[in-house]
Amino acid sequence: TGLRLFPHIVNPRFTAGDMGSAVNTTNNVKALQPCFDQKCMKKVTSSIITTMNTEKVANDIIKYKPFLDALHVGIDTEIVEKMDILGSEFDPNAIVYRSGDSILHMIARLGRTSALRFLLERFYHNLNIEQTNLEGKRPLHEASQYGKYDIVELLIKQGVQVDPIKRADWTPLMMATTKVGSDAQKDVQIILDRGRASTALQNK
Repeated sequence: TGLRLFPHIVNPRFTAGDMGSAVNTTNNVKALQPCFDQKCMKKVTSSIITTMNTEKVANDIIKYKPFLDALHVGIDTEIVEKMDILGSEFDPNAIVYRSGDSILHMIARLGRTSALRFLLERFYHNLNIEQTNLEGKRPLHEASQYGKYDIVELLIKQGVQVDPIKRADWTPLMMATTKVGSDAQKDVQIILDRGRASTALQNK
């Protein structure tokens, strides 16, 4: 399989234009100059890997739909039930939307504290609490933006980075301060008091 997916490894004249046949892609990719350097080879390899990852995300969107539906409804027993149905195939770090959002992004956005606690208990050593989506947002960004202060507090207790930068240089604290209401105020207080977030950072 290595020779089919990465023909440039054994054929230095493999070009980016050959990528389509290598990954069964029929897009009209214009042939480029032959690859004779590492930069070109890396570009071709990256394109192939991206295509493979896109296919995996498409499959995961279908696979995790019942779980995500239960997550949106918010009934803890149904969430655990759908998770158990997947059994060993359940990946706590799965990307479940084309935006790059993971299961943890959705839990943080929806404020499903019980689901987060369950993931931490069951997958503690495998759960990536610093996952980023295509905008560079992490679960803490999501919870801060949507006023889910229980999630914010729990993530900070788990040791997440408090001042990660997403696209346009937004931190979780900045996103929390754009909201109004008591939940937003609690978010800001927790991020500042317990997370010791920086107030000196500026966005674009």
